[in-house]
Amino acid sequence: GHHEFGFGFDYALVTLKLDADGELLWMARFEGPAAGSNSVSLALDRDGNVYVSGTARVAGTDRTEFVTVAYDSEGRELWVARFSPDKRGTSWGGRVVLDPAANSIHVTGEAAYPRQYDVTSLTYDLAGNLTRVGRFHKSGQQHVSDTFIDEAGNVYVTAQATGLGGWDTLTLKNIPVAVEIPYFLRGDCNGDGEVGSDVTDAIFLLAYNFRGGAKPPCLAACDADGDGAVVGQVSDAVYLLTFIFRGGPAPVAPFPECGTDPELECLEPSPACE
Repeated sequence: GHHEFGFGFDYALVTLKLDADGELLWMARFEGPAAGSNSVSLALDRDGNVYVSGTARVAGTDRTEFVTVAYDSEGRELWVARFSPDKRGTSWGGRVVLDPAANSIHVTGEAAYPRQYDVTSLTYDLAGNLTRVGRFHKSGQQHVSDTFIDEAGNVYVTAQATGLGGWDTLTLKNIPVAVEIPYFLRGDCNGDGEVGSDVTDAIFLLAYNFRGGAKPPCLAACDADGDGAVVGQVSDAVYLLTFIFRGGPAPVAPFPECGTDPELECLEPSPACE
């Protein structure tokens, strides 16, 4: 068999794959937009894909955030997911575990939210889409020690938290879900499951922004250019019309496959993704 592991080196996240004799098969290095990444743990699926979780520094700041990187069995990067709920605070990514039965990945750590830090559990699908965010709060400081998953798919998190007499050890089972993040199709602004075949999505968006029309069921789906701005903007409608009639760039991911985007409100999934 092979042994795979990740570790922090020179402020980068480095993953090595060795054969049974200790010979290096490949090395993958992740630094992100700013030096200052380090890994905490690693999980391996039945196809040999590797999932590494840890912490990455945010470019131009002293803040850090969760980072999860997926590689295929040859060390090629498949996707990178970052998570930081409070853009002014510092979050620390922790442990990653894999649930093969549910085709999901669970990453835990301590995340900064407005006015507090919470033990946080993230659930990703195998394509790197964030689908759930779980939070647990206890007054004082909290640090995740480890994460386990049983055969039934229950996720256990051990953590240290400050108490009256010092530090307490906590064991949490299935941290309550705070946010469910629906799947959607970028560009499907009116929620009819169709993108690119007619002008209805662009008309729906313009009516919402400038004529008091109905609110889109998923604002993230209306963000065709992926700049994070939808309300009061004409640029997304122009982007869609240019794509349809002028051969312009297609909507950014998730398109043409369904996915998630935790940065914008999405109350219900696109019919095309159900």
